[in-house]
Amino acid sequence: MTNSASAFGQTFQYITAIKLHELEKQRETCMKYVDDTLADVKIAKNPVSQLDILLNRIHGWKGTGLTPLTSPHIHLDNYKAWLHLARNDPSISSSQVSIWISTLEEQLKQAVTRYDYAKLFGDLLKEWLQSGDSLAIAEPSVDDEATVSDSADTKTERTERIEQRDRIQNLIFEPKPIHTAALHAYLSDLFTSTPEATDALETLRSQLRSFGDEILSESISDESMVPLIRSLLSRDLLSAEKTAILKSFLDNKIILSEVASVLSMQLARLDTWAWPEEGVPVEMRRHLSGKYRSV
Repeated sequence: MTNSASAFGQTFQYITAIKLHELEKQRETCMKYVDDTLADVKIAKNPVSQLDILLNRIHGWKGTGLTPLTSPHIHLDNYKAWLHLARNDPSISSSQVSIWISTLEEQLKQAVTRYDYAKLFGDLLKEWLQSGDSLAIAEPSVDDEATVSDSADTKTERTERIEQRDRIQNLIFEPKPIHTAALHAYLSDLFTSTPEATDALETLRSQLRSFGDEILSESISDESMVPLIRSLLSRDLLSAEKTAILKSFLDNKIILSEVASVLSMQLARLDTWAWPEEGVPVEMRRHLSGKYRSV
């Protein structure tokens, strides 16, 4: 397997892992929502109240992914009309209301089952990707690359690389002493010294808030992936291998669609985002100036 194919396979596995992780979060959210709904229905006083709770909870579902909670042939507007009749028409028996309740409860259970089947398929896909011909050869680590490049680098270049790597590690991991109270006092004085400064700060906050809300409300389309990738390639931030992989994505509509889907998922879950436990890998690359930079 070539390095290019290996990187492509790892990219595909990375995309799949993110989508499966997102699917699991959606499944857990749906299961909790359904369990809470059924618990509320169980403690309701009468069938009419139970039906009311079911309709409100189903209508209030804000989850993503395999939505809505009911199948297409279930028309909630009809159930709302029947609920209105049950409240005002004594000819509507409790047994009929119970039938409507059972139908909606079964729909909630089927929604959880759909997620369970999706998880089963995802687990099978993940197992296939990690076995046999689909198993991607692991890329060499930073230390491995350093060992491979030792035969080509001179002793001076190796020393410089190690020194710059240590310097970057110190900048990242060693905390810098900051006088927090003095910094807060300076910023407070800076933006409250005059009415104009206060107004400028509020305007800036409002613009940033609006800009952020606009970004979060949008999704990344397949068409936007091409200019995004070209913009990234133009910045010369990636290794030659990763650059080649990204260029190959430009001609693959399926991969572009999958990457766009993953980015949209991550954007929608930005409020729960956290740094990965394994950290973010950093690669030391030597530029034309002879200096090493982390990318």
